Amino acid sequence: MEEFIRKLTEQIRCAKAREGVAQEIEAHIMDQAAAYEKDGVSHEEAVARAVREMGDPVEIGIELDAVHRPKLDAALLGMTFVGSILGLLFFRALDSGYLFPRQCLFTLLGFGVVVGVCLIDYTFIGRWGSLLYGAVTVLLLVGALGIFPQQAKWIQGYGHVPGMTYASYLYVPLFVGVLYRFKGKGMRAVAASVGLLLATSFITWGFSGRSIVAVNLYLINILLLLAAIGKGWFSVKRGRAAAVAAAAFFLPLVYVLGRVFLSEPDSYMLMRLRAFWDPAAYALDSGYIYERIQDVLRGAELIGADAAAQAAGGQPIWSFYADLQLLYIVQSYGLIAGLAVVAALLAFALRAGRIVRRQTNELGYLLSLGCLLVFGFNCIEGILMNFGWFPATTTFLPFLTHGGSATLVYAVLIGLLLSVHRYEDVAAAPKPFRLPFYRQKIRAD
Repeated sequence: MEEFIRKLTEQIRCAKAREGVAQEIEAHIMDQAAAYEKDGVSHEEAVARAVREMGDPVEIGIELDAVHRPKLDAALLGMTFVGSILGLLFFRALDSGYLFPRQCLFTLLGFGVVVGVCLIDYTFIGRWGSLLYGAVTVLLLVGALGIFPQQAKWIQGYGHVPGMTYASYLYVPLFVGVLYRFKGKGMRAVAASVGLLLATSFITWGFSGRSIVAVNLYLINILLLLAAIGKGWFSVKRGRAAAVAAAAFFLPLVYVLGRVFLSEPDSYMLMRLRAFWDPAAYALDSGYIYERIQDVLRGAELIGADAAAQAAGGQPIWSFYADLQLLYIVQSYGLIAGLAVVAALLAFALRAGRIVRRQTNELGYLLSLGCLLVFGFNCIEGILMNFGWFPATTTFLPFLTHGGSATLVYAVLIGLLLSVHRYEDVAAAPKPFRLPFYRQKIRAD
């Protein structure tokens, strides 16, 4: 049997796939041999007969080689390339001086990150997730402390380092890695997961200075926890574990409602909410941006720029609020152009969703789902905000949000999606990482 499996696996060019294939073939042979043993055949003869019935190991290996090979989702990679180029054209229209050259550099680096991450076996997240989680936390802490002069200027001007808002979304794939380490550890692991996602949200809130990012991370991680429970990762009754996670799902809502009802009548939060519901009453303050959004939508043409606004010398909406990229496209090129962008984002999400649906590897499923949820939450919020249906906040639209952090974080997420697809028929379950002294302790015990 060993010689048969050796010859078979030698035909498989992808080294990562050989171990998994060998295990599957050995299990199949032993199952067939067990059936023969029930008929009174000796163990040795039963195994030999099962091996002979498998056929030619070289032919089988060649057939399996065609199946267990890394593959590239050319469609998603192509959409990423086209989206990046169109994004650069968008930034060229906005600013041909300082913004566009920087964005060209970030886009080039981002595409390199996409390709680089795509070529890495995504199962490293399951092995190194906890350590990477700690490394990202240290990175954000360094940014929050303002150790370097440029950081100190940003903190003095904005109250935080702007790029950290986007970098916080790296916690999503790393949270999946931590969940993977909790497999089979019962209700304590579920409780620890809830505690970790709470801590992640508070850390993000403190480091990024954006409550919307903290809330998004919390909700995304709760959904990932529910998905892990549904896959049976914690070896507990799913209904009980899901009830704990579902109860935690409503904690942000309870917190927000508490802040609203317990705040002073003239607090900043209440004023912003009132401005969203009744922009006209706060037209000279927080409601001004909503009034401008409605003005742009009312004057938008189906095709082409808003001629009336141009004749009146009106400023582009992007100059009032940098996250209204989609509305700027509507104002400059018409409603059809804006809807085309929405359709393109939807097509991108559907392609990413196809990768999620096809995953049989549980780690790959949760990792790709996490990346998709980041895209989904930010796209939905961004689109709704650009049309005045969501409070003005920080959005994170793919290919339309400028800056190095936004571009590179999306590049990492897209690269992970491509890696999950590339290795979906190859990757094996990652072995947990152990520090050297920890391994020695295990052997001593």
